[in-house]
Amino acid sequence: MTAGVGWLYSGSGLRRAMSQRLPKGRRTAAPPLVYLVDDEPVLLEAAEAALQTKGYRTRRFADPQAALRSLRRARTKPVLLISDYALGRMNGLELIERCKQVQPALKCILVSGAALPEVLRESR
Repeated sequence: MTAGVGWLYSGSGLRRAMSQRLPKGRRTAAPPLVYLVDDEPVLLEAAEAALQTKGYRTRRFADPQAALRSLRRARTKPVLLISDYALGRMNGLELIERCKQVQPALKCILVSGAALPEVLRESR
């Protein structure tokens, strides 16, 4: 998740997202879970630290396929998926689409260090 453009995926396409409000955790329930997917460990650590200071639980993944497998098997589902676009064999947009098949109500943010025209075309 490099510095650049953030996008919110809502199922009908991508929309520019300046900020994302997450559901607040109840004191009696476990804090909301956020999945973080990026192939750069330093960026995963930074995102995790920022979210944990706000009371969210996080799971980090360097491999998008591992994130998808985890989502399929998880008893406690994440409330949000934050993914980099450039991930290797499966890009972030493909990951979001596959995760939405498993959990249609999942909120997703796609981030990229470079908003390439082909990414914007693909997202429509």
